[in-house]
Amino acid sequence: MKLRQLLICFIFLGIVVGFRFQRTINYSNEDIRGYWFQPHAAFINITFYSDGKFVFNDYNEKKDTEERLTGKYLVQNNRLILLYNDRPKQTFNIIKGQNGDKSYYIKKKGYYFVKKE
Repeated sequence: MKLRQLLICFIFLGIVVGFRFQRTINYSNEDIRGYWFQPHAAFINITFYSDGKFVFNDYNEKKDTEERLTGKYLVQNNRLILLYNDRPKQTFNIIKGQNGDKSYYIKKKGYYFVKKE
């Protein structure tokens, strides 16, 4: 009986601790709106508009050329989803700076954007 109670206690503790560390921040379109750029490669940038549309100036390595991508965007919790007009969607992570850093960041493997204030 005590073993069973101990096991239940550990399961409950694991659930509580798990929820605490998986806290999700709910961002909004208002947090995203504006001009975002990639440091040290400012020609790669995204502008998010209040009507839910975006313009993404990117560099296509396969074609060795710059390209202008357009579409609509969605914000879901801490995820930014780009719904392109001509290709599959892409999902990025939205991150707010910590320890006094009030900046916002958008990250995905190969991309790192900072919001211009």
